[in-house]
Amino acid sequence: MLAVIRRAAKLDGANSILVHVDDVKNALGVAVTRMKSLGKAMERHGVGDIDLYSTNGEDEPHVFVRDPSEYVTWFDIVQFCDKSGEALEDFVIRLKFGLLD
Repeated sequence: MLAVIRRAAKLDGANSILVHVDDVKNALGVAVTRMKSLGKAMERHGVGDIDLYSTNGEDEPHVFVRDPSEYVTWFDIVQFCDKSGEALEDFVIRLKFGLLD
């Protein structure tokens, strides 16, 4: 998930974490079977999924990562980390959202 959030921030900085599976596979060197396994795990834990999403009028497979809340997006957290020097890992892996206070 951390790598997908970083990749999305580099690609466009839009308002949702939605990265084409080919970009994730190429950037991380992940096999198709591993991608499917990760997608199922994300869905099982309610943090995202891998499914067909329409971005340019065509449905294509993308990795989707849900924002941590309605009020704070992953892009907000990436920007906060860039400005404050905090590590993105503290939010994505260690869940230290108290650092935002």
